[in-house]
Amino acid sequence: MEGKSSINHFLHSHPLTLAEEVYHKSLCNGCEKSLSPGPFYGCTIGNCKFYLHQTCTELPKEIQHFFHPCPLVLDTLSYFKCDACFEYGSGFSYGCRRCSFDMHVECAQRPTGDEDGDCKDIIQHFTHGHPLTLVGWESEERFASGVWY
Repeated sequence: MEGKSSINHFLHSHPLTLAEEVYHKSLCNGCEKSLSPGPFYGCTIGNCKFYLHQTCTELPKEIQHFFHPCPLVLDTLSYFKCDACFEYGSGFSYGCRRCSFDMHVECAQRPTGDEDGDCKDIIQHFTHGHPLTLVGWESEERFASGVWY
C-alpha cells in the first residue's frame, strides 16, 4: 500500500490514518462512494467517523476551470446544485463562495479541451446540462441522426 500512514487534511480537524480494509459500510466523506476497495484514510479520534479515499485526499485545493472566471476552491458542503450539470450533490465540491458557484468534483475533472488545453471549442448551451465540444465532421460518432457532437 502506497501513501503516508497518517496525514492531516485541510478539510478535517483531526489526523487521518491510512487503512486498506473496510469493516463497515461507511462512505467516503469526499465523493460519497463506498470505501471498498481501499486504500482510504480514516479518523480514529473518538466517534468521528470521517473517511476519505486516498485519491480524494490528493485532490488539488484550488483549480481554474473554463466554466468560471474565479479560482475554484475544494470545499465540503452538505448540499449544493452543480453549476455544470445542474444536478444536486453533497460532499466535496469545487466552488467560489463570492459568486455562489459550485461544481461536482467529477464535473470539474472532465476534459475541458484538446491536447493543448484550448477550450475555445467547448460551450455551455442553455438547452443541455453538460458542456458541448465541437467535433469535426470526420468523426464517426453521432448522438442522433444528423446531430453531431
